[in-house]
Order: sequence, then C-alpha cells, then structure tokens
Amino acid sequence: MASYPRTKVLIAVLFGLLTLATLWNIWDWGRRENYWGTSDSIAVLQAEVLAQPKALGLTAVKTDRTPHRGFMGKSRPPFVSYSVPASQMDTLLDVLNSEMTKEGWTPLDTCSTEVVMCAQKFTSDGETLLLTVKEDAESTASTSDSTGPLATVTLSLN
Repeated sequence: MASYPRTKVLIAVLFGLLTLATLWNIWDWGRRENYWGTSDSIAVLQAEVLAQPKALGLTAVKTDRTPHRGFMGKSRPPFVSYSVPASQMDTLLDVLNSEMTKEGWTPLDTCSTEVVMCAQKFTSDGETLLLTVKEDAESTASTSDSTGPLATVTLSLN
C-alpha cells in the first residue's frame, strides 16, 4: 500500500513532463512555420548588417517583415525591409556599397529597371540572400522629420 502514493506522484510528474514537451514542440513548430514568434529564416535576415539601418547610421522611417501566416494560410517568402527618405538615396547607396564589400555581397547586373540596386549573398548554409533597393514614389513618409517619397531596402531569401 505504501507504493501507491509514489506511483501517483510518478505518473503526475511524467504526465507533466510529457505535457511540457508537447507544448514546447507545438510552440517550436508554429515558430518555424511563421505562425508566431520569429522564424529561423527571418532571424537569418535580421542578423545581416545590411538589414539593420541603425548599424549603418541610417534612420528608418518605416520597417516591415514577412507577416505571420494566417490560420490555414500559405507561407510567403521571408523578407525584411526598411525605408528611408528618398532624399537620402545617395547616402544610402554609398553606405550599402561600402558594407556590401565587407559582408561578402555580390552586385548583380540583372536587376529589373524598377530596382536601383540589387545584390546577392550565399550563406554558409547554402541559402541565397537577395538585396534590392527601390525608390518608391507611391509610398511616402509622414513623420515630423521628413515627407516625400521613400527608398526601400529589402532583404529576402531565395
């Protein structure tokens, strides 16, 4: 009779551990599939120096990233982007060009006409990162610091 309470405690502990492991795996699955949290692919993009305007000495007026997946929705290609006033385009291109060479990016000559600059980088995991810079006349900044068209820098995984 003395072992019965121990058995109940052991079963409760095992059930609790199994519940925690299940919840952890559900959380991790949702994060990897971009239902919540920061997926691994977004984390790779955000870790790039060119995706961090503050590290480049730029002031972003707008930032964006791949939205989380909707329930039963399809996954979108991962991207992170930021926008600076188009009046800073020359500064932006100078900063990006100098950092691209330091970070191992290769400029591409096959950019579409709507893209001001594009480059690619191969990661150690074999993934291809793509950087594009566009001047977006339709999108405007509406902050106290600046108004007018924006230059948008986008990093994406291909």
